[in-house]
Amino acid sequence: MSDPISPPSDDAALERTLLKLVGRLVAELRPGSSAAGIGPNDSLERELGIGSLERVELLARIQRELGVRLPDEVMAGADTAADLARAISTAEPASIETRPPLAVAVGIGAAAPESATTLVEVLEWHARTTPDRTHIFLRQDDGSEQSITYGRLWRQSVRVASALGARGIGRRDTVTIMLRTESAFFPAFFGTLLAGAIPVPIYPPFRADRIAEYAERQVGILVNAGTRLMITFAEVERLAGLLRGRVATLTSVTTLDALSPDLSRDEPEMEPLPANPAPWLTPEDPALIQYTSGSTGQPKGVLLTQANLLANVRAIVAGLEVEPADVLVSWLPLYHDMGLIG
Repeated sequence: MSDPISPPSDDAALERTLLKLVGRLVAELRPGSSAAGIGPNDSLERELGIGSLERVELLARIQRELGVRLPDEVMAGADTAADLARAISTAEPASIETRPPLAVAVGIGAAAPESATTLVEVLEWHARTTPDRTHIFLRQDDGSEQSITYGRLWRQSVRVASALGARGIGRRDTVTIMLRTESAFFPAFFGTLLAGAIPVPIYPPFRADRIAEYAERQVGILVNAGTRLMITFAEVERLAGLLRGRVATLTSVTTLDALSPDLSRDEPEMEPLPANPAPWLTPEDPALIQYTSGSTGQPKGVLLTQANLLANVRAIVAGLEVEPADVLVSWLPLYHDMGLIG
């Protein structure tokens, strides 16, 4: 691989170079399309179809070919190629990434038995069989990794389920999860399932100065899903005032910390794991409503059952020949179905 080049110092030349990068990506995404008509002020998402996943690829190409690395929030918030060009012109050169210390080996585990027929049963089996085994290494912005064990995730998820129940959320209610790729996502998702409710992941707003525009776009999803409660992060809680009056079913917008203040409380290792609060869940119960991005029309929801998701997970394991000692890496955001399930 060749060394990164410096971005053109002339603004017009930089814009042309960037448009070529964008054009090549668009051509790959939509074979047969032409990059000739792409302009600097075309919307990356609405007009060119470059959503959150595609921006990750574009970010990597900018770093590789122009020698700069844009902060994630800048990349996510840019609406046009012109926005990116302005950011690139003032960006620092890409630095050589230092490798964090290797994570402690997790050891050889075991696959959940076929008798586990729901996602909840699979998580509970692992939590009771190997509670201290790491389930997820979540990479942080500074390159470090946060370890999440099966036992800890189970305890936190049960607490979230209890907190949802205290707010009147129960079987077949819908809970919208608007979180970034962060540790809170996992207990929010499984806690919703353990409450008997249905998780509805949606992507978070990219730009704080465009909350109102984002809210307008998401209202249709929330109304269609009949959302009862939304779990989000503190920086965008003011969505409550923008959404609650327009979504008749929405009773609360909250953060996970506000919903369950004792979420991170440590329990003695000898303390028994809490019981499954939803032992009645069946393979045919809903596990997720996934909405399309809406880049070519109104977002459409697809309801997937516990059996659907578990079959997908097991098919991936079989297709990739994943063994219990393997560690798999994913860069996909958790609000995307393949990032969450794949």
